[in-house]
Amino acid sequence: MGIYSTLKILQPLVATLIILLCGLPSLCLGGDDYLSGGEITIIGTGSAAVGVLGHIVYQIDVEDKSRIKGPLPQELSFHKFIAGNYVPGRTNILDNKTGSAITPILFGSALLGADLTWPVADKNKNAAQDIYLFFSGLIATKGITDFTKGMIRRPRPFTMMADSAVAESDKNYKYMRTSFFSGHSSSAFFSASFLNLRIRSIMRNRLSGDEYRNWRWAPPTLFFGWATYVAWSRVHAYQHYPSDVAVGALVGYLVSELFYSWARHENKTGATAVFNAPMLQFSFRF
Repeated sequence: MGIYSTLKILQPLVATLIILLCGLPSLCLGGDDYLSGGEITIIGTGSAAVGVLGHIVYQIDVEDKSRIKGPLPQELSFHKFIAGNYVPGRTNILDNKTGSAITPILFGSALLGADLTWPVADKNKNAAQDIYLFFSGLIATKGITDFTKGMIRRPRPFTMMADSAVAESDKNYKYMRTSFFSGHSSSAFFSASFLNLRIRSIMRNRLSGDEYRNWRWAPPTLFFGWATYVAWSRVHAYQHYPSDVAVGALVGYLVSELFYSWARHENKTGATAVFNAPMLQFSFRF
């Protein structure tokens, strides 16, 4: 294995260590009110382990048979219904690795801004905690996504649409068999769900009952609306099947619920409030 391949495999570990070193001093100052040093270490180590394992499995260059060889029954018809007929070379602004990073960067910045403008005594600790959990969760989401891609090896839909696409697939055989499930979708829905949970808790403390009821629809509509567009863009470009983006969205949502459930925040009165997001809550109660 070359140096470049080794560095690619270690990317999730390096990213988690950077987040750990930046977040540990601030969070430990909170004592029992925020994540302890042990909790930070466990979360960071676990995220790094998942990220590295997923990256290793994804990078393995094998030619085993795909475990899912194509569309599910009736899926291709539904695909054409929501995305139109296949057009060779069709692309969009999100159809690349940079596009995958746009949503986490935008929503991570919004999360930081929300915490820093929330009028509590230790808003910097809130921000450090949330950013740490947010990016650790992203690394875990990326690891789960890469692991699944490497294990399932489902061909991307455009490889089945035209001879030219099949020929093009020979240029990057491994990439063309990583359709299940969508990394754009999983990272977008993780980011949207985590930010929605935090904004919801801030709104509940900062707004009156009537104000909250009048505006509670806005964050989930905006955040999940954008995440849905990201998922649709992958189907539109024939990079993923609808089932790929649906599973990616579910995985991102569940991971965000898990990581946000570990967050503890200080409310405006100075007391520490725990806003745990219950796992497997599908009521979408805003």
